[in-house]
Amino acid sequence: MSRLLSAWLCALALVAPSAGAAEQNQAPHNRYSAQLLTAINAYRAKHGVAVLDASPNLDTLAYEHSKDMAQAGRLGHEGYRERGTRSGSPVCVENVGWNYASPETQLRAWVESPGHNKNLLDAKITKAGIGESRSYVTFLACR
Repeated sequence: MSRLLSAWLCALALVAPSAGAAEQNQAPHNRYSAQLLTAINAYRAKHGVAVLDASPNLDTLAYEHSKDMAQAGRLGHEGYRERGTRSGSPVCVENVGWNYASPETQLRAWVESPGHNKNLLDAKITKAGIGESRSYVTFLACR
């Protein structure tokens, strides 16, 4: 993976302030997102870390962000703190990616990036959401 692409695939971790209940809109469910969460959970289990529960709220937040990135035509973490607050969780991590043909290649890219890999194996997170829009994908996982 090129350094430029790696720089675009930035990883963030956040300790968010406590918030009330987040919105309960539902993200569209698709095969790519479901397969990516399954692959992430298999990777976590292989490394002795508890698997993540799927969260419809986090799916929605992740999908909204992927949709925003697709509309803007660029990767980024704009609005990350707001997503953390809307999650209602004190701790969240986020990985974003673009243009990976399969969930397995997306996961491999994150595994090969130290910051992204740290997020994938964070033992503090217990639930996750994945949203995908036009080749942009967001993984948002929280406590």
